[in-house]
Amino acid sequence: MDVNTDGTSPDPSAMLDLKSTAKGFLIPRMTQTQIEAIISPANGLVVFCITDGKFYAFIQSDNEWKEIALGTVTITPTCGTPVYDSRDSKSYNTVLIGTQCWMA
Repeated sequence: MDVNTDGTSPDPSAMLDLKSTAKGFLIPRMTQTQIEAIISPANGLVVFCITDGKFYAFIQSDNEWKEIALGTVTITPTCGTPVYDSRDSKSYNTVLIGTQCWMA
């Protein structure tokens, strides 16, 4: 299955091929209690735990949810790049004033 807006074909090795240059992929967000209540989770199932703000994958051979470790590198938007405001679903240009970046 291909989900995109550019009309390209999906990668032949993928069951689901998501493509976007403006949006990300949002996985299920659950509390720890909700995650623990999943009956027979599939090997490799991935969720985001809103209780502790971490990603987890279920590893069937260990019968455990394992934290997916993240590196220390972050992406900080460059001033002058539009910022998306999820509160009103609009994008706003940014401008540097002194040493601070503001929405224009």
